[in-house]
Amino acid sequence: MTKTSLFKTIIISMSISFFLAFQSGYIFAHSWEAPKKEAQRNNPTPFTPKSINNGKTIFIELCSHCHGESATGLKSEETGLEKNTGNLYKRLMSHSDGDFFWKIRNGKGEMPSFADELNENQIWDVINYIKSTGNKLEE
Repeated sequence: MTKTSLFKTIIISMSISFFLAFQSGYIFAHSWEAPKKEAQRNNPTPFTPKSINNGKTIFIELCSHCHGESATGLKSEETGLEKNTGNLYKRLMSHSDGDFFWKIRNGKGEMPSFADELNENQIWDVINYIKSTGNKLEE
């Protein structure tokens, strides 16, 4: 094998390795999704001041220590978690209410399940509160 062929082989191998590493990271980062049927659920709770206030009370008590009071997320140094928590309003813009409902109910990893603490109406209220934080988009 000539030096040129060897160099081309190394470049191609490195390119393929980089591509695969990027793809697996992308897939892993976006792998937590609700099952399709759950993600398609619609929020049956009207978006009212009462629901938003109920959701805010619950959110402040159970969620704010990781996601901040206005759901804009916190740095890992602030929470003690492995990763920063994201802006939930922004995430809700690209995920369905049903997806959020399922994640809140089931949890995964450092995100705890709230199935034992919250009933369905309370979870929908929390989602309505997160929707109401839209005017606070800073990360």
